[in-house]
Amino acid sequence: MALSGWEEDEGANDDVTTSVVVAAHVATLLEARRRALAAAQIHRPRYRGSVPGRIPNRPRNFALGLQCILRDYFGVDGLPPVFGREQFERRFRVPMSVFLRIYRAIKDRPFWVQRVNATGQPQAHPLQKLVAVFRVLAYGESYDRADEYVRLSRSTIATAVKLFTEFMVDDFGPLYLRPPTRREIESILARNAERGLPGCLGSLDCSHWEWSSCPKARAGTYQGRDGRRSIVIEAICDEDTWIYHIFAGSPGSLNDINVLYQSPMYMDVVTGKWPPRDFSFTVNGNTRTLLYYLVDGIYPRFAFFVAPYPNPQTPEQRTFNRLQEALRKDVERLFGILTARFHVMLHPCRMWTVPRMVLTTQTVAILHNMVVEARRDNFLSRSRSTHYGAGGVGGADGAGGGGVDPDATDGAGVGGAPAGGGGGAAVGVGAADAVGGAGLGAGAADGAGAGGGPAGDGGGAALGAAGEAGGAGAGTGVAVGGGGPGGAGEGGDEAGGAGAGGAADGGGAGAAAGGLADLGGAPGYPPPAVGAAGVAPMSEFMRILVATGEAKCREEHEALREDLCAHVFAQRGDLLSPYVD
Repeated sequence: MALSGWEEDEGANDDVTTSVVVAAHVATLLEARRRALAAAQIHRPRYRGSVPGRIPNRPRNFALGLQCILRDYFGVDGLPPVFGREQFERRFRVPMSVFLRIYRAIKDRPFWVQRVNATGQPQAHPLQKLVAVFRVLAYGESYDRADEYVRLSRSTIATAVKLFTEFMVDDFGPLYLRPPTRREIESILARNAERGLPGCLGSLDCSHWEWSSCPKARAGTYQGRDGRRSIVIEAICDEDTWIYHIFAGSPGSLNDINVLYQSPMYMDVVTGKWPPRDFSFTVNGNTRTLLYYLVDGIYPRFAFFVAPYPNPQTPEQRTFNRLQEALRKDVERLFGILTARFHVMLHPCRMWTVPRMVLTTQTVAILHNMVVEARRDNFLSRSRSTHYGAGGVGGADGAGGGGVDPDATDGAGVGGAPAGGGGGAAVGVGAADAVGGAGLGAGAADGAGAGGGPAGDGGGAALGAAGEAGGAGAGTGVAVGGGGPGGAGEGGDEAGGAGAGGAADGGGAGAAAGGLADLGGAPGYPPPAVGAAGVAPMSEFMRILVATGEAKCREEHEALREDLCAHVFAQRGDLLSPYVD
């Protein structure tokens, strides 16, 4: 076929060439689609229901499966169960109370409720399905392994496991997988201060869960340096191994640093959303408000991490490393407990998708927290702790040791030492008579300092609603700056008070707040209000930049570790005694 214009140069008929190529390509795609649809219709027969020649359902006798479960663990016809509560917890990995709580919450859900089929026969009881799910999670067995006991098919057990994980995450996740509350933070800080590391919020680490059913096309993403395909699990826990954060699903080819940068916890820290900055702690005479986590040596030197010294050279550094590693083993114990209690995480995972593995990981974490909640009153660590033995957080009469209590009196401390001794920070709404290194509260009085030294000796600033003579005078405002024996006062009407930013009784420049009465112009008029200039609000973007800079400050990381090292070495006899044979 001859087209006009082809005899000339090659660029004369570009539009004709393009249209021919596009038409040929579209025709090829339509033909490929037609063949694919035809092949799918041939290889996928239409479902026809019960017809002659189809294999009938196995006569599983659902009532027999329910009868066996009731006889073995609950008792029937007035007879005691064959296996007691101890054997039940050993086989189901959770106490009977936890199992029954989950059963009562799930038994009326659409899939779990007992139904009647078209022939009028009752189907499987919800107890059978729940027992099958716990067998899969506890022993890591395949879906059809429990068929001979619970009398359920493989497909039914697989569906039950999937719906159970979704139910646990949706219903119990907000209660058992959440950041700690203020009361829990106070308890964690008090206990870790007693153990030797004030300001510690817990331990952070990662672990791998092997994935045996990983598609070969994704092996390069999920295969680690050991040649096995896996996903990474990041977790944070406290001394009781209660999980406050768990992040799963990152490919196994990533190291702990790459997983950290994907973690939602990291994003909350660098944007200033976490941890709360209204909790302070004092170490080696320095007060800080950024709480931290214990990590191993691979993590970056951020201000909210405390890692061991990579090459300890001095006895102080070796002593600190020993205590830091001893406390950081909480998260190592957690991973050991999870794999020992729920064997589904001990064996290579047979699931086909990463979202299913993530749901299973979160379900195991929730079940673990429910077990810890039922058992932790009998933990050995709590029997050793004077914090739990005192029955409160930050006891009175100088027994604080890291506690933060809104009603603390007589020197409840936060800095690892009793406030009455001058080493702790009195923190509370009603803290009184505290001569600690830092005072912070709405009613701090009698010389509660906030500047690294006793307010009565100068160098401290009381931050509270009412201050007395000898402390930082702050009648209704905030005391700012350090000065002479009288402290630095700003605002208020106290006679002889310190001027803004100056020093009382020390020759500092500034107008005394009590000498402003003659400026009113006439007797009886109140003096003009003298206050600090207003501060412009910070934009959200600038706030995030400031929070990121504080969280990633390497110098602050080094300074905090040096202060903790000196603090631990000074009290090494008491702090290391639980870890020495």
